Amino acid sequence: MKFINTRTIPANAFRAGFSLIELMIGIAVIAIVGSIAVPSMMGMNTKNGAQRAADEMYGVIMEAKMRAVRNNITVNIFFDIANNSYRCPETGETVTLNKYRGNVTFTNAPNGAAPIPRLTFSPQGFATLSGNVFIVEPNHNTFYRLQTSYAGVTTVDRWSEGAARWN
Repeated sequence: MKFINTRTIPANAFRAGFSLIELMIGIAVIAIVGSIAVPSMMGMNTKNGAQRAADEMYGVIMEAKMRAVRNNITVNIFFDIANNSYRCPETGETVTLNKYRGNVTFTNAPNGAAPIPRLTFSPQGFATLSGNVFIVEPNHNTFYRLQTSYAGVTTVDRWSEGAARWN
């Protein structure tokens, strides 16, 4: 068995690094993983505009209901169907649907039902004026319904074209 005297070996002989082949294999693996991951991530980022609008509108409705109960006041949300916006005078918040991509607008339901112009919550959290609001993203033909019952319960449903019903 022969021993190596490390004092006589130059300092740069043990220098760490990658060979050209190792580097090319690493780049190829990153490229393959990237080609699989990027489309998937793009799909996550492309949550359609109508779904974003419905989610945010649901939050505004829940906030209005909680404000009514907490402050013992009546709170209104006005839906301006013609201008595709809604506002809550008590919070001073106005939201326009054109901020969402995909040309999101208020609309009638796919079955023809008309949206309500106003939603009102009593100090007890009940909806004294209740009903449905419908939004659509024409680019994806995606409809959402925000339905508030007199009990103050709000649900968000998506129109299922194949089943011709709300899910």
